[in-house]
Amino acid sequence: MNLVSKIFKRTDWYVTCGFGYYRNGGALEFHCGTDYGTNNQRWNLYGIEKGVVLSCGTDRDGSKYVWVNYPRFDKKLLHCHLDRIDVRANQEVQEGTLLGCVGNSGSHCGIHLHLGMQPSGDNCYEDPHTYEYSVPADMMNSYATVYGGPSTILYAPIGSVVKNGPIELLNKENDFYYMSYWTNSGLLKLPF
Repeated sequence: MNLVSKIFKRTDWYVTCGFGYYRNGGALEFHCGTDYGTNNQRWNLYGIEKGVVLSCGTDRDGSKYVWVNYPRFDKKLLHCHLDRIDVRANQEVQEGTLLGCVGNSGSHCGIHLHLGMQPSGDNCYEDPHTYEYSVPADMMNSYATVYGGPSTILYAPIGSVVKNGPIELLNKENDFYYMSYWTNSGLLKLPF
């Protein structure tokens, strides 16, 4: 799974500027992350698993940012150009913790997320767009992914009842996930 899908809990984002060298006028510059467009909307950003906020605030160019370290997969992520920050330095985060909201703060134009990634113990940037996030092995049988609507993703513990619009995740039985779905003709229970 792509990191940004996990961060946004949706899949209708798009890349506006990739990682690496690019021409800015005549100059060759290095872009130390990937920029993701959000259709000019201010989407929420979420923690992807257990981690800790290393720092957050406003940088020299006026951009609001949040750095989160995720020890299990040994990466720290920079979320930049935010409209709002909803965490504080040294705060522990979990999957689903609201980090903030995408915006256009700083010297860049247009609402987008700049996502940077580094190894936890290093300051060398890596391409977050090519990194394939995987759910921890010990949680593979305890979580399900529910797509609610055309683009929203919900990650829910098995056995819990989690509402996402008309969808409720009920349980897992014999390798099938059951959900209920409200229709015009009543409640429909089906495997997915």
